[in-house]
Parts: sequence; structure tokens; C-alpha cells
Amino acid sequence: MIYPNQGGELSGWRAGLLARIQDRTADHARVLRQGFPEYKTEYGRGDVALQRWRSNLRDLAADRDELAVRAAASGVPEAAITAAVEAGRRGRRWEHNRANPPTTRHGEDPIRGQMIAAMAEDMWTLEHMAAVSVATEFRFLGDVMDAEGPRQYLVGMGSLWHRVDAQAMLADLTPGERADLWGRDEQGWRRLVATVAGYDDAQLLEQFRAYSWSGIEWDVTRTTENLNADLSDLAPPETRPPTPEELLDRAAYFVHGTLDPDILDDHGRSIDRAVDAAAADTTTTRTWGSEPVGEVIERPPEPDPATGLDW
Repeated sequence: MIYPNQGGELSGWRAGLLARIQDRTADHARVLRQGFPEYKTEYGRGDVALQRWRSNLRDLAADRDELAVRAAASGVPEAAITAAVEAGRRGRRWEHNRANPPTTRHGEDPIRGQMIAAMAEDMWTLEHMAAVSVATEFRFLGDVMDAEGPRQYLVGMGSLWHRVDAQAMLADLTPGERADLWGRDEQGWRRLVATVAGYDDAQLLEQFRAYSWSGIEWDVTRTTENLNADLSDLAPPETRPPTPEELLDRAAYFVHGTLDPDILDDHGRSIDRAVDAAAADTTTTRTWGSEPVGEVIERPPEPDPATGLDW
């Protein structure tokens, strides 16, 4: 997998992940320090206000951790993730440090940059869905009485793939951009599968059921109606993203027999250090999250601000 672009810089969509990690951490710090509810005598015990405050903190922390996991599995350097988290804990947002890499490169069409970031988001979801699906089957966690869930899971994957396919044609991606978006190599697949292997059964089943939500199809269908998706069939096969079937095959290859325990351990520690700035020998627990959507449809340590991190 190609992590920086050909100029040695962090690609715009990866910089965007770091920006989201730092800003979510800064939001958490703000709510923690400044968002504590004011007690009023009419509240009595006041549990509702307190619980709302704590729930907000948990949601922000969970979002940050999920983004950090995704960034690590997408090839963002650990030092960059740690720096973003630490800066956010100090209340600094991404745009406050001009040394941070831009989420849109100089001279880049911002609309095209947003399309590439959206494709990166969808490709991550597709790859993660493939790993979660295979791992769920591998552990025999499926419900034999639930035929609709697995079917809708595949429908959701197909919908996401069609959106990426259509956007890739419209964006006229370069070979380097295609490799950056969906050229996950052996090491990248091992890291992804190792992360999913860190789920306990309940966490894994939660992810599977979340991805089988019919609202994913609804959301994707709504956003692809005006993309001329049918024209993507005219694109050369080598320019198109890997299909859901190909992604499931790749995930199965690594789940069934090639998962190296050393990679699993190292990956888990790496993510935990990035999120918690823990010591290298600290025992960690890996977590995961999903990212999408909707409702059912009827089908037809921070660097010196003067120098910044060496990107």
C-alpha cells in the first residue's frame, strides 16, 4: 500500500483522518473542562444532566478511538496519530498549527479532493466489512434463523462498491491514486485482519449487525442517483476497484491461516499507544467501530509549533 503520495507527503484524505482525530479529541477536552453541567436546586439529584454530559464524553472518545484505529490500519504513521491526539488533549484544533499537512493539496481541485476522501471512506468500509464478515463466519457467530441479515450485508457491500466505481470514473484517478485508495498489500491486510481478530465475539457480532442495516443501502442509493453509475461499465477493468467478492476472498485468505500472532500483538499495541500514549510494554485491548447510516427503503507528544512533525 502506498501511504504518502509520490512527493513524500501524507495524502490529503489521510491528513483529513488526522484532522478529525485531533478535532474530536479537542472537542472531548472542551466538554470535559468546560461542559460540566451547572447544578440547580430544581434538578434534585440531577442524574439526567450528569448522564448526558458523561454520555457526550463517551461518544466523543469512541469516535476518536475508531478514527485512530482506522488511521493506523490505513497506514498513517503512529507518531502522527499520537501527535494529533496529544495536541487535541491540549485543546488545539488541527487548523491551529500551520505546520500540519493540508487536507487539500496546493493546486488540487477541492471538489475532486472531497471525492477522493469519500472514496477512501467507502473503500475502508468495504475492506472492513469483508474482514468482519469472514471473521464472523469463521467463529460461527451467525444466526441460522436470520437469512435477511447476511443477504442485506452483501447488498450494502454491493451498493458501496457501485458508488466507489462511479466516483472513480468521474474523478479520472491516476494509477497512483488508485493504488493509494484500494491497493492494500499483504501487510495492510494482515494489519486489518489482526485488528478485527482483536474483537471479542460480542463486539464482532455488533459490527456485523451494524453493517447489515438496510439504511446503508438507502443512503448510498440516494447519493449515487446522479453519478451516471452505469457509465462506469465502460471503464477498463484495471481501473476499477476490487469487487466485494474479491475483497471477501482476500480477507478469507488472511483469516484462514495466515494471521501472524506477532502482527496481531504489535498492531494492538501500536493503536493503543497512538490513542492513549501508553508505554510500549502496556497491555492493550483493541477496539473497533463502524461508520454509516440511515433507514430502510423499498427496493425496486505534540511537536514544536515552529517546526511541526516531520511529514
